[in-house]
Amino acid sequence: FMIAANEVVDKELTGRGIPFPHRFHDRPNEKKIGELLDLLKVLNIPYEKYTPKEIVDYRNRIAFKDLLDHIGNSVDMNDNIGLYNLLISKALGCMSRAKYSMDETGHYGLNKDYYCHFTSPVRRYADLTVQRILWDCVFRQNDVPKKIDKWRSLLPEICEKASKMERVADECEAEVYKMQVAGYMEDNIGSEYVGTITDVNKKLIGIVDLRDI
Repeated sequence: FMIAANEVVDKELTGRGIPFPHRFHDRPNEKKIGELLDLLKVLNIPYEKYTPKEIVDYRNRIAFKDLLDHIGNSVDMNDNIGLYNLLISKALGCMSRAKYSMDETGHYGLNKDYYCHFTSPVRRYADLTVQRILWDCVFRQNDVPKKIDKWRSLLPEICEKASKMERVADECEAEVYKMQVAGYMEDNIGSEYVGTITDVNKKLIGIVDLRDI
């Protein structure tokens, strides 16, 4: 119901030509999708139903879900959970980051042409902004023509700020998670565990001798 409400509100306001913050989610990174498909070939579980270009096509958004299903059907999570997590992590890493925009529309991840954040004013200022605009459209219709220029002047900064603060909140959440994990493992320093390498980058190469792995 929440997703349906967000979609209906976006479609209604867009149809009226009213400026407001859309929740925009761009297509995945085509280069990263290609690298993932190359990895699947190396692992002898090739994916050939769609090409990288077809997967990132807005008109074919179901293709990404099909790719995830292929990974789930090809790797037994009970026997090789490490490989499964690696591939799913790589797949999700191909996705673009959603943002707020008054100009761009469409949500790739939800397969929606119209989508905004309307239902959670407690958590997001963007939702409250959409609700205020919708309130005027419903209960103060005579004032709407005079307010459109004002909305257009304010919304770019609101969208940029809301997108930025969302990233800040995500970074804060990640840091708190690391702190909690460190606290949980504090009594297990020196213990040995089985792990899975999910990525090798320049930062890792700078501090680890890969011959020891």
